Amino acid sequence: MVASSTDAMSSFRPPAPVVWLNGWSGVGKLSVAQALQTLQGREKIILVTHKTPDSAVSSHPPTPEVERPDPLAFASPPSSTPLSPPTSDPASTTSCVPPSASPSGADSSTASTATLAAISAPENCDRTVLMTHRVPLDDLDHIEAAREYREHAMRSGRLFLPVTVECQLAENMRRLNSEERRARRNSVLSADEAHRVREGNRLFEFADVEGLVLNTTKMSPIDAAMRLMEWINKQVDSERCRLREQMEAEEEARKKEEEKRPAKKAERCGEEARTEDWAGKEEKGKAIESDIERARRLVEGVDGAFERLELSNGRRTF
Repeated sequence: MVASSTDAMSSFRPPAPVVWLNGWSGVGKLSVAQALQTLQGREKIILVTHKTPDSAVSSHPPTPEVERPDPLAFASPPSSTPLSPPTSDPASTTSCVPPSASPSGADSSTASTATLAAISAPENCDRTVLMTHRVPLDDLDHIEAAREYREHAMRSGRLFLPVTVECQLAENMRRLNSEERRARRNSVLSADEAHRVREGNRLFEFADVEGLVLNTTKMSPIDAAMRLMEWINKQVDSERCRLREQMEAEEEARKKEEEKRPAKKAERCGEEARTEDWAGKEEKGKAIESDIERARRLVEGVDGAFERLELSNGRRTF
């Protein structure tokens, strides 16, 4: 049984989005991403970090090379570290080190071909591609790669959802220097180094895309992931509604066009009939003219015969 267009529209779901997390080291990008995997299921998310090798980006969820943190890991700072309220100062929310001074582990300068393939692969259309990066405003190579991910997502019919993950500076420094992070990382920035990384620098943001700013200062990874998931679902629902309205408009236009077809066909038939009728009348008129011409010639012949006969009789009389 073939499903109707109405059924197809009601069951329509756009491909899963591409979510691009951008933020400084230690603000909680990976923890939030892994908490989102826990909420939605690892099989529904392809997680790609700047350390994920191309060989791990496949139709199966890549296994992070770091230990998965506790979803509540950075909820409360120690009492010795005072927590200042979140600030809207650009220097504390969006900044980075110049490419030449980037610490070890910075993003590659070009877009990953394996990630691009994962975005466009038909078998991944129901799986969210979740990327974590650190892209500063002055790092043109990373910016170009981010734009390439976005363009590839759009060509694949996916929403591209940029998210800026930020954290108040003091809390960011505490997380960077926590024992847990030191245990999970080969090296970690000191508070002074991290402060220099952020000071006076900014993160890249897409100016023409409405993204989300996720401040994790007073949030656990699971709470931040729930906030992120809520926003993603809202964007997906909005896109689904937009596409359904577009499909309904196209369907309505198609129906109107089909309704016009009989009238257009009748009009064409009428025109053809009128053309044929006119052609028939013209042909008939030509035939009548031909008959009249033959009759005229016949009359002229008869008149000529009578004239000749009268002339001949006159000659005989004389």
